[in-house]
Amino acid sequence: MPRTLAAYGQWALVTGASSGIGKAMAERLCSEGLNCILVSDEQSELTSVAHALRHQYNGQVLVCVCDLSRPDCLELIDAVRGDIEIDVLVNCASFGMLGAFHSATMDTYSRLVNVAVSAYLSLTYRYLKGMMARNRGAVIFVASVNAFSPVGYSAVYTACKAFELYLGEALYREMQDQCRGVDVLTICPAATRTRFQSKAGTRVTDWAWEPHRVVDVGLRRLGQGPIAVIGWRGHVFRWLAKLLPEKAKLKFASWAIVSNLQRR
Repeated sequence: MPRTLAAYGQWALVTGASSGIGKAMAERLCSEGLNCILVSDEQSELTSVAHALRHQYNGQVLVCVCDLSRPDCLELIDAVRGDIEIDVLVNCASFGMLGAFHSATMDTYSRLVNVAVSAYLSLTYRYLKGMMARNRGAVIFVASVNAFSPVGYSAVYTACKAFELYLGEALYREMQDQCRGVDVLTICPAATRTRFQSKAGTRVTDWAWEPHRVVDVGLRRLGQGPIAVIGWRGHVFRWLAKLLPEKAKLKFASWAIVSNLQRR
């Protein structure tokens, strides 16, 4: 049986907590009795989320307005965290991109890599060691079904998600050998109703999942295995990406993702 989230400890840190899956994660964690540090660069939205969580669940909710692409982001988070030990880390912050490789600037790509690769790695490196010392804790990566195959017209975003998936699965294996009290899970949603679409300038598909449903289904796998693929479409995409020859896989993956993220 999966352990309750409260069994992992008292404090969670959630990035990307101002909206979408990150917000739904924070709500779920608070509902199960954890205190939360919420991280996002969207100040007004983050403050509103924190106020609502404090009012509804009577727990401690701290706010860190921080752009994870900045090199000093960990110092800004630690200034809010103080001496609080992080027991549950949710790496969720990211943003969407769709278009030909040269349609975006290097500054945009650098920011995406800093948020979805460097910050994920840095936060995990900083807090996982303490979890292992206490023999309890959880690290959750929110990746995407895009992680299962390269996707044309979403090259850098897909590469970032593949990094998250590989890092999460590898750490799951290490914890199985070194520290069974710490669980690592990578959640791979398909289309979800978040601000991803508006930031990428795309539409949301009719069958997209709601963030709370992604969280509910995904967290059932925490402590049960390395990844949680959300929805039957996600499972189909994953297996076809494994079974198809390379050229066919690339063609299929690019069509499947881009056709569901058509520009508005």
